[in-house]
Amino acid sequence: MLYLENGDHILSQEGVTQGDNAAMAMYALSTRPPLIQTLSNETANDEVKQVWYADNSYAVGSLADMRKW
Repeated sequence: MLYLENGDHILSQEGVTQGDNAAMAMYALSTRPPLIQTLSNETANDEVKQVWYADNSYAVGSLADMRKW
């Protein structure tokens, strides 16, 4: 339960709460396999350079390769 200032509460049943020390690690573990790996496989041969930090992603490449990415 997440307790509010007025004494009410709401249920937090998925993910992590903002400010939680585990938030960054949980995000990284849940994003890496499905999203980042799929994008890496789609742009094999280093056509697109990817940079990931927390919940931000950046990529550099030709316009045609970026559209594929």
